[in-house]
Amino acid sequence: MKSFLTTATVLLIGNSVAMAQAGKVTSAYNYLTSYQQYKDASDLREAVDYIEPATTNEKTMLSAKTFYYRGLIYHAIYQDSSEKAKTIVAEPLTLAADSYIKTLELDAKKEYAKDVVARLYVSANQFYNMGINEYNVKKNNLKAVEYFEKVLQINNVPAVAAGANKADMPYYGFLDTNATSLAAVAAFEMKDYDKAKMYFQVMIDKGFRAGRPYTNLAQIHKAQGNNDAMMEVIKQGRAKFPDDAALIIEELNYYLSTGNDKEAEANLQLAITKDPNNHQLHFALGSIYDKLSTPEDAAKKPSKEEYQALRKKAEAAYLKAIEISPDYFNAIYNLGALYFNEAGDILKTAGDIRDNKVYEQETKRAEGLLAKALPYLEKAHQLDAKDKNTLISLKELYFRNGNEAKYAEIKALIGK
Repeated sequence: MKSFLTTATVLLIGNSVAMAQAGKVTSAYNYLTSYQQYKDASDLREAVDYIEPATTNEKTMLSAKTFYYRGLIYHAIYQDSSEKAKTIVAEPLTLAADSYIKTLELDAKKEYAKDVVARLYVSANQFYNMGINEYNVKKNNLKAVEYFEKVLQINNVPAVAAGANKADMPYYGFLDTNATSLAAVAAFEMKDYDKAKMYFQVMIDKGFRAGRPYTNLAQIHKAQGNNDAMMEVIKQGRAKFPDDAALIIEELNYYLSTGNDKEAEANLQLAITKDPNNHQLHFALGSIYDKLSTPEDAAKKPSKEEYQALRKKAEAAYLKAIEISPDYFNAIYNLGALYFNEAGDILKTAGDIRDNKVYEQETKRAEGLLAKALPYLEKAHQLDAKDKNTLISLKELYFRNGNEAKYAEIKALIGK
């Protein structure tokens, strides 16, 4: 009998505990209902105090209802802009989304599924907007990545993904694409290269943004000093998107940095067809022709005819860059230097000429080039008064044409 009474007492106590925990869930919901009616954030604080113990008690922690109510409570806190609500808990939207996801896991009868999926879709939009704000306004890339990843977590919930792009989820694809892209870019900017590579690879696998993720992934490999991996990614991207300008430029930059001038020239020509009004591309092409006309390796020295052709091409490219951007210092200086240096080469060899007529012709040609160089170098000096190379060239030009005042002025500037 005693044993019976003890057992009955235990059962009674157990039922009381279960009822108490169930009562906490009900009380939490009642406070949420009160909040929805009176908009007093104090009710939300009470709701939290009741729902949290229920999430860890074995009698209620496996109930879909518990986490459904929990999600509703924290979502309401997130959407309440009052100072009182802000002090209740940190990251309420995260707690709400996690609760909704847990609800789906526990909801075998799918009693809450439809409503929870709709609320998760709303939450994904809210996380996306929060991520944009952190990235664009607050410049907090770490937090931005966290929110964009939350969008992706929600989008990958099977019940949410099953409703993708249906009438009630019109922006699912937009959110998935943009959150992935922005998570990758934000991670790259803060040098979290492993995370950035992961998301750029996801973009490649899903076909997001055409050639852009290939370019970004190549830039990561470049930043990590892995040129072989960089070129492999560029090769893959160019094979799939042969006309992608960014990939062409990325490959071009590699060729320029490694001195592969012939390959660089071919890429520049292709890049210019994609972006004909890019003054920097025309300048770079001019620089390649300029360099090829006077190689450091004597074995690669062009013939006289090839030299003249390369100089003409360099001149045309520099002039095009200046036409597009009239105050572009690099092209203006290089064009003046092209004329100046060619004149110097002529004058060097003229001393060995024994035929007076030919000598006069060559020196006259050199003087003509120096005259062409002068206005460009003067313009370069106007744009950058401290550039030493420009000053040295102008000093010699003024000395040769007898402009004593200008010569003295430039000489004084060099001496400073």
